[in-house]
Amino acid sequence: MKDALTITDGEATPAFPCTPSQRRYWREHRLERGGAALNVGMRWRLQGAVRDASIERALQSLVARHEILRTGFPEVSGEPVQHIHKTAPLKLSVIDLSRLPPEKRDAEAVTLGENEARRPFDLSNPPLLRATLLRLDESAAILMLTLHHLVVDGWSIGVLIREFGALVEAFEAGRAAQLPEIDLQYADYALWQREMLESGALAPEADYWRKQLRGLPDFTVKPDRPRTPWAGNPGLIRSILLPKPLTDALEARARAESGTLFHSAVATLAAMLRRLTGAEEIVMSTPLAGRSDKALEALVGPVLNTALLRLPAGDDPSFAEFEKRCASVVQYALDHQRIPFEVVVDDVAPDWNHERTPLHSVNFSFQRAYIDSARIADDRYGDVAIVSMPSHSTGALWDLNFYMVGREEGWRLSCEANAALFDPASVEHFLKLWRQTMEAAVAAPHARLSQMAPFDDAGERVERRRSSAANRREAVARAAAQEAERLERRILRIHPQGRLTPIVAINNVAVYYPLARRIGADRPFIDIQILDPDLPRKLPLRAFEDIAADVVRMIRAAQTEGPYILFGLCVHGALAFEAAQQLRRAGETVSLLVMNDTWAPGYRETMPFWDRVQRRWQVRYYNILRDIGKVSRGQKPFAEFLAGFRVVRALRLMALAKRLRLISEIPFETVDIENRWYTDYLLEAQNRYACAPYDGDVVLFRSEEPLKGRLFDRAFGWRPYLRGRVEVHDVPGMHGEMFREAGSAVIAAHLNRILAEIESADGDDVRP
Repeated sequence: MKDALTITDGEATPAFPCTPSQRRYWREHRLERGGAALNVGMRWRLQGAVRDASIERALQSLVARHEILRTGFPEVSGEPVQHIHKTAPLKLSVIDLSRLPPEKRDAEAVTLGENEARRPFDLSNPPLLRATLLRLDESAAILMLTLHHLVVDGWSIGVLIREFGALVEAFEAGRAAQLPEIDLQYADYALWQREMLESGALAPEADYWRKQLRGLPDFTVKPDRPRTPWAGNPGLIRSILLPKPLTDALEARARAESGTLFHSAVATLAAMLRRLTGAEEIVMSTPLAGRSDKALEALVGPVLNTALLRLPAGDDPSFAEFEKRCASVVQYALDHQRIPFEVVVDDVAPDWNHERTPLHSVNFSFQRAYIDSARIADDRYGDVAIVSMPSHSTGALWDLNFYMVGREEGWRLSCEANAALFDPASVEHFLKLWRQTMEAAVAAPHARLSQMAPFDDAGERVERRRSSAANRREAVARAAAQEAERLERRILRIHPQGRLTPIVAINNVAVYYPLARRIGADRPFIDIQILDPDLPRKLPLRAFEDIAADVVRMIRAAQTEGPYILFGLCVHGALAFEAAQQLRRAGETVSLLVMNDTWAPGYRETMPFWDRVQRRWQVRYYNILRDIGKVSRGQKPFAEFLAGFRVVRALRLMALAKRLRLISEIPFETVDIENRWYTDYLLEAQNRYACAPYDGDVVLFRSEEPLKGRLFDRAFGWRPYLRGRVEVHDVPGMHGEMFREAGSAVIAAHLNRILAEIESADGDDVRP
């Protein structure tokens, strides 16, 4: 039985210790200020007729099957713990691209994939997994899964996709899936690893690494720009495809020396880095699967370990000799791989700089093992084939991350660089030099490293010398660029290449994709995420106008000048209203303001007392009838219905029902709506906001949720403040559903008509 810790929050709930690697990921996530560099964005192409419902059911089954996918990571006494939830809601987002011309689908899929992969997670709220299906046609789709490194590693992805295929095949055939029982969950592994560390069984391995890393040099590749404090860095990826004769020859030469292609890849990369830096010792990390025990092969979770390789090259050996040294260093690392890398770091460098990856800045991944697992996934499951696709970059964890990946077309060299440090031309040059070194290793393996693949002068990076005044200007520009970069990470662009004036929406990007598609790829749709993920959850209440001023800065970062089209749902519609006011006062043009289910500030609060009481009871009566209908149709659990009543919560009747074992879990206690706290904060600020009249064009869209009648103004109480053209339109669907296909069709039709009229009249129908 698991040795559980306890989190006390109303009622005791089980929690378990994090592994050392999870603790490091958690700290790095916080250093990145809630960014997405630790996301894992994977893509697969699904070929064959498969229902969306089967895909969603299969993913939900995976979440139910693997505890780590139902795990959140709250902070307890300054450290993270694993909090396993009994359930974790997972909803498959489906985006239909089938209406786009075939030549535009791939570009749209890339844009959506990049946006999705770079959205950060709230680590305390599971699942740390998002799923989006891009439907290309009836028999083809792209499945995008975004996970966090806290819950998976590369091996885990292979396990999940194979099980997903088996589940989809079973559900499409109308039968139960036959997956083997899980003997080991990740919390068990965490406890086992802790016991191993405390028992002293890994002391010999710790001694090895302590000696191996003593006096470790600070090996780096000189960047194009100075290093700045790390707050999450964008990734820059470049790749080249190697000729098959070259990789065949390199592998044959390695086998002749009793080595492997991995040894040759490490040696050629290290030889290239030696020529590039002149260092006598090359230091790089490489990931190790950490699954030597067969019991770990089916485990989902971050079991991956890191090994630091110290590769001596100061005596200028021949490549053949250097390759043997590299093979020996790699083998010793494999023999001592059970000790977690993070434990080694805390031992040999307790004061390491937490703003950089510990002890090293260069990483190398060789993905032959991943290919083997992918080959199993790239197969048929019933009538469905699942084919792996290249993943999207979510950010740079190292200065330089080199990797060598084999795919159907051959072996590919890639480098993901920290774009804050390196230019694209430099990254391309590194890959060119690596390939030249491989060619030299095959052609003349007994040549000394200093004689391999001489670099041409045109390929060398030129050191730029500037005056101190120029350096100061550069520093100021760099700081501005970094701030713009931080803002850009919270700006998601749909149809970025469209020529018409963009629509700038505030928050809720997940629900806007159907609308953006209906409006058309010729009009960019930009969503700004106004919540800074680094904000604490307890904030002093600010004026609504000040919050809107922050929104205006983000709008200007997304679109430098007008005309602007602003768009918001609920309280974010009111933010768009105030942002439009501020932009117009600054001399900008706001062509159209779009508010969706947005009540005017003070409309309800300033009603006469008995009107407020009557209105509140009408809303409650309607909500009760609506929820009773959902319960009767099986769309809502009865316990959740009861928990919605204030008197039930006040008397703690649900807690009593749980103690009596009438229910297994109290609704709402373990599931927190992501960022709901900030929406409540905005609503409180909005209640104190005094509107000024607005004389621009406005369109109001109204879902089926707001009631009708004297106490429910059709224009949401905005008419006293609107002096320009105003249109109000009904939209099918409830508040949370108004941007689905039916609602999006209505909204898009009206917006396209209104914008065409405005832009035709202004002669302003294309982007500035």
